[in-house]
Amino acid sequence: MKTPVILYKDYTIFTEQYEDKIFLHCDVYKWNKETKKSLQHSLDLILRLYKQDVYALHENTDDNKHRKFLEMYKFELYSTEMGLDGLLHQVWRKRNKTKEIKNG
Repeated sequence: MKTPVILYKDYTIFTEQYEDKIFLHCDVYKWNKETKKSLQHSLDLILRLYKQDVYALHENTDDNKHRKFLEMYKFELYSTEMGLDGLLHQVWRKRNKTKEIKNG
């Protein structure tokens, strides 16, 4: 179940728990420099709140716009998994740097 956690005039960020991982979903309504900066701040806030890495699905590997979006916000390809729909899906991870510093 997707739960909205950050509602902003230009975007909404949702979280979804799957096993021990937190997946993010983001609906962007308006894109500009302010949105880009605000979204970075929101992602940093989520990492501080959840204190763990977060993940995102990249379901259409031909979608370069989505892949570039993930890369811009420092998500890295984590794995490729077979979905229940029989298709391959990429799982991307954003590392929680504050967790690494605290835990050594």
